[in-house]
Amino acid sequence: MKCKRCKVEKTLNEKGRCDGCEEYVVQYYKDNREKEIARAQKSLKKKSREEQNTYKKKLNRQNPLSNILQQARRRAKLKNVPFDITVNDIETPEFCPVLGLHLAVNENHAKDNSMTIDRIIPELGYVKGNVAIISHKANTIKNNATIEDLEKVLQWLKEKIK
Repeated sequence: MKCKRCKVEKTLNEKGRCDGCEEYVVQYYKDNREKEIARAQKSLKKKSREEQNTYKKKLNRQNPLSNILQQARRRAKLKNVPFDITVNDIETPEFCPVLGLHLAVNENHAKDNSMTIDRIIPELGYVKGNVAIISHKANTIKNNATIEDLEKVLQWLKEKIK
């Protein structure tokens, strides 16, 4: 397919750009961040709140991983943990690898089958090899529990159900 920016037949990323153009766009944004933020804010002011929300929901549906990564980057700053992943570093399964639920992009609030990013070892942060896309339900179960805690809950349930 042709790159959206340079119009040359190349292998494209999920945004429709080749690697060279993607690097250029990222570097341009870094070099002109303030100008680009001001431009985006100016165009958003022209739209009503409802139009803005509809636009953001549409973008989230088209590129759910971008939104997930944006939120993860924000949490990484707040928790002061490393963040060095991109959309290309994450595999997006159709089903939750933990619970087998069909993963979906849900609006307004997270549901059991919503896609979430999980830090396998939380202290390592959002780094390559330490993140996975799993369901909100699985991530919630895993949230504060240690392996020992989960084993104790499982043992207790086995005893009570008998």
